Amino acid sequence: MRNIGHPLIYSCRFWAAHIRDTPTDLAENVDLIADVRDFFQFCFLYWLEVMSLTEEVMAANIALLGVAGWIQVSELFTELQRTLKGNNIVILGI
Repeated sequence: MRNIGHPLIYSCRFWAAHIRDTPTDLAENVDLIADVRDFFQFCFLYWLEVMSLTEEVMAANIALLGVAGWIQVSELFTELQRTLKGNNIVILGI
């Protein structure tokens, strides 16, 4: 663990919290969701290794559950926006 720098430890520990704090009703979330999927495809095992070495496996579990929920809500909102727009329905504030 001595070779894992504090910036990496912080990033691994709190990235999911930053994702969860992102509003779910943003059009830009489509790109963020794609980035999260890329993370899981290419970086997941490295992240899990850092979490394991720093004895933060429980936090990893909580992070995964939180991000999964955020993605579901964000995708649902994006799909709702597309459906409303496709049917020429406008709701103020969306």
